[in-house]
Amino acid sequence: SSESRRDDHRASGAFRVDTMQRKCSSKPRPSALGLSLLLQARRAMSGRNCVDALRELARLFVKSFWYEVSTSLVVAASLVLLAFETQALADGMRDEREYLKWNGVFDILFVLDLCFRFLAFGREFYKGPERRWNVLDALLVAICGASDFALIFLDIQ
Repeated sequence: SSESRRDDHRASGAFRVDTMQRKCSSKPRPSALGLSLLLQARRAMSGRNCVDALRELARLFVKSFWYEVSTSLVVAASLVLLAFETQALADGMRDEREYLKWNGVFDILFVLDLCFRFLAFGREFYKGPERRWNVLDALLVAICGASDFALIFLDIQ
């Protein structure tokens, strides 16, 4: 008899309404990315020393989808700036201080990216399977940063 009442309840559609009300009235959940990173961070912190936990958090951060997307957008924006700067130089630009400022911003972002990746991967940064790309990135960032610094320094003198 209880089974027949349950069947009647489901057949009447009240079961669907109750289910929908429970789903709609539940509290909003944090984003899947944020929740996932928080759970992984908690696991990383348990039973490890501070350096290992920090390295694991950095590794999770660097390998996240949104980090990859954001670094790709920064590279694309840097290329757009380079195209505008090249066109302005071809047109006889006299003052390139504004471009130097933006190049400095991109240099800082690229250095931060290298720092995060070095923190995340440690020695694997230079010895792992991506070592050639990492060394190339480090060299490019060093050369670009040094040339921008030299241009700013020479401009001050």
